[in-house]
Amino acid sequence: ITGALLPQLNGSGSFTYNIQKTAIAMPNFVNSMMPEAMRDPNASKYMTVTMGMDNIDLDYCSERGIFVQNALGCTAGGVMNYVFSALYGVAARKRFRLDGATMGIIGLGHTGRRVESMAISLGIKVLRCDTLRAEAEGPQGFSSLEEVLEQSDIVTMHVPLNEETRGMADAYFFSKMKYGAFFINAARGEIVVEDDLVEVLKSGHLAGAALDVTR
Repeated sequence: ITGALLPQLNGSGSFTYNIQKTAIAMPNFVNSMMPEAMRDPNASKYMTVTMGMDNIDLDYCSERGIFVQNALGCTAGGVMNYVFSALYGVAARKRFRLDGATMGIIGLGHTGRRVESMAISLGIKVLRCDTLRAEAEGPQGFSSLEEVLEQSDIVTMHVPLNEETRGMADAYFFSKMKYGAFFINAARGEIVVEDDLVEVLKSGHLAGAALDVTR
């Protein structure tokens, strides 16, 4: 893209750059929709330095023919590090054994694949759940959600936020998890029904949980 960069700090702590009628939005908060200050009537492009695009008003952009670009894989390494730091930290405090453990990964995109690779390198068995990839690539090598929940000692979430995944981890979801299992959400906060998670932790059905994000 050519043209002079003219940064303007808006009220949300994000910058909007106007480049020859092209606005590049760089939001800091992944769980908030883009504020009114970013709705530049002269914009032709929005770019977000996140993988998910639920922080961009896609209907607004579609109506005005504004191109939207995310940054696929940009946080995959950092999220993978978080998952295993949290896992080993809690395992040490809770005396949660990882040798011979089975990890269920729900969502095998950029981040899920990085988590899978690290888990395998550490000798952790992996169950993979990704309905879209299973449909595109064939079922071999993938497990159903129910199989993952029932057989995994660790369940880690790496799905995008959409109408199908919003509230996905609810009371029924947790009831299907293996007794004494550990739950990790490093995707989007809205994927988890937090009150249901609190109740299942109080009941002792799960050994623990790590949340990188909340509602």
